[in-house]
Amino acid sequence: MKVILRWTAALYLCCASTVAFAGKLPGGTGISFLAGYNEAWFWQNYGTSIASNPSVFCLTSSSFDSNFVDTMFAGMQAGGAKVVRIWVFPALQGIQLSTACPIAPPPAPPPQTIGLTNDLKGNLQTVFTEARNHGLKVYVTALNGNDMSDPATNITGLRSYFQNLLTDTTEMTRFQQNVLGPLVDLLNATAPDGSRNRDVIYALDLINEIQAPLTSHYPNFGWKQAQAWIKNMTDFVKLRPCEAGCVTGSWLPVTSSSWSVSDITVGLFSGLHLDFYDVHVYADLGQYSGVTWLCNRVSADGVPIILGEYGQKTHTFDDGLQYSTTSNFLTTAKAHCFSAALAWMYETKCDPRFPGCPSQGYDWWTYLIPGPGPYGGKFRPAYSLIH
Repeated sequence: MKVILRWTAALYLCCASTVAFAGKLPGGTGISFLAGYNEAWFWQNYGTSIASNPSVFCLTSSSFDSNFVDTMFAGMQAGGAKVVRIWVFPALQGIQLSTACPIAPPPAPPPQTIGLTNDLKGNLQTVFTEARNHGLKVYVTALNGNDMSDPATNITGLRSYFQNLLTDTTEMTRFQQNVLGPLVDLLNATAPDGSRNRDVIYALDLINEIQAPLTSHYPNFGWKQAQAWIKNMTDFVKLRPCEAGCVTGSWLPVTSSSWSVSDITVGLFSGLHLDFYDVHVYADLGQYSGVTWLCNRVSADGVPIILGEYGQKTHTFDDGLQYSTTSNFLTTAKAHCFSAALAWMYETKCDPRFPGCPSQGYDWWTYLIPGPGPYGGKFRPAYSLIH
C-alpha cells in the first residue's frame, strides 16, 4: 500500500544484465531482466496529465505537455530504463460520465460510463510515439484502485459510480464497451507514422492495487467479487477483436497489480487468466520477507512476475538510503523469479517538512536536475550505476 507520492533519490539501474526467470511474459522480455520507472502521472498533474477531467475535476482541458513527456523519457533512456509505467485513468481523467460535474451525492442517480474524452486518444498516442523515440516500452495501467478509497468519494456520488463499476454487471459492460475496449483498440492501433502501437506496449494493468476498494467497505464487494471482476475484465480484453496481424486481444499481456506479497502467494490472483503477476513493495534497504514463497507460487502457477513498484518506506530524502534500497530491490529481483522491476517514481515531489528534502521540493531520479521552469535541467551522469 502506498501514499500518492513517494520520496526517491539516487538511481541504480542494472538494465544490461540478463538472467533466466520463471515463466515468460508474453510479448515482453524473453529471458532479459528489464528495469524501468513508474511515471504514473506527469509532473504534479494527477488526474489531468494526459487528458481532461470533466467528470471529477470539472476540467475540460488537460495539463498534457508533450515537451515534458519528451524530457522525462529522454532522462529515462539516458538512465538505461527499458520500461515506463503510466496510469491512463487516474481520478477518472479521460473518462466521460453521464452526470454533470461536480457529481451530486445520493439520492441522485449514480453516474454511468459514457466514453472517452476527445483529447485522450491523441495525447496517449503522443506518449506512445515519444516512448518509441526513446526506446521505451509502455506499461499501461487503466484504473487506480486508490481513487476508490479516497474519502472524497463519500462526499459526492462518485462512490456510487465505483460501487456499480465493481459490482453491477450493466455498469461493468458499459465500462468495457465505452472505455476499456477503445483503450485496447488504441494499444493495437496503427500510429500516424505507420508503425504499430502494439510494438511499443509492454502490458496492461487493469487496476492498480485492487485491495484499496476491498478495504473501503463497498457493499457486496469482497475478494470473491474482486476476483470475478478481474477475470471478467481480463477475458474481455483477450476476446477483443483487433486489426490485421492478430486475431483477438490475446496479444496483450494482462494483469491486475497487488500491493501485497502474501495475497499473491496464497493464490488470491491465481486462476484469473492473468498473463503475469505484478507486486508492489516498499521497504527500507529493499529487504522484505516472503520472496521465496512468492516465487514458489509463480512457479506453480506457471506465470512470470514483475516488481511493478518498489522504493524506500521511510519518508526522508536520503541518497544513501535510496541507493541501498534500490540496489537491494534490483539484486533480489534479478536473483529470484522477477522479469522486471520498476522504481517509484521517475520524478515526484517530496514534502519539504521531511528531513533532507530540497527547498524547491522536487526530487528527480538522477540525470535530471531541475533548472529554470518546469522543464529545465541538465543531465548529471555522476549518479548513474548502470552495469
